[in-house]
Amino acid sequence: ADVMRRKGVFNAATIHSSIYHYDPEKETFKKRPQIAIASEYSYFAIDEGSTVNRVLWGDVLSFGIPVLVIGDHGQLEPVGGNPNLMASTDIRLEEIFRQKEGSPIVSFAHSVRCGCPIEYGDSPGLRVAPSDVFWKYAEDPEFQLACGFNKTRASANNVRRNAIGMKGLISEGERLMCLHNNRSAGIYNGMMLRVDEVGEQKKDFIRCRQGKQWFKIYTETLGGRKKPSAKECHQLSKRKIVICDYGYCATVHKLIGSEFDKVAVYD
Repeated sequence: ADVMRRKGVFNAATIHSSIYHYDPEKETFKKRPQIAIASEYSYFAIDEGSTVNRVLWGDVLSFGIPVLVIGDHGQLEPVGGNPNLMASTDIRLEEIFRQKEGSPIVSFAHSVRCGCPIEYGDSPGLRVAPSDVFWKYAEDPEFQLACGFNKTRASANNVRRNAIGMKGLISEGERLMCLHNNRSAGIYNGMMLRVDEVGEQKKDFIRCRQGKQWFKIYTETLGGRKKPSAKECHQLSKRKIVICDYGYCATVHKLIGSEFDKVAVYD
């Protein structure tokens, strides 16, 4: 949704934020009333349809309005039951536009999809190497790091922070990733942020700028500390507090839909 907003679809939002509201008394999210959805939307256009799980898909259909689903039949499966929305599509586009014809990246992607043997080697724009090579790239600030598991993510973030000289819990120039929506602050789950200045008056706050706006961010939620409950997230959101973690390395699921110039992936 953040990528789409940056490309001009200013009202783009996640499915979750569009069809649910938070009930602070029961500390849970509830579906919005059908009459409210019907009056606000004439249809849903869902991108990254392959990542929609069965429960979410059932809730979308329950409102009875038309749904356009767009996605990639070779993309990651959702977390939770898979309704296989991309298994049998009405329209399938086969011509590739993002890379040039004959791109090694495209050839590699097709090999992965068909289960063909993957060989180590270098080609323009692509390197396939043993896993220990990843940790060399983990020290290179030009690369966004991606992996499958949180344990690897935490280790890679530590390697990068040490390599670029970040000290303590948080430092100026630190790259962060938002972990929870805060609409009142204009910050959303998955958005990348950079620390411009470490606060001096309040030791438990930093100031972080995204675009031309300034925000305060609790450092207590950084560095793999206790994940806040849904109720705590709601309360933090009301107070314009943004929940983040280090953003040098993130799981592949977290990076779906994002774009970077250079990426190192640990499988």
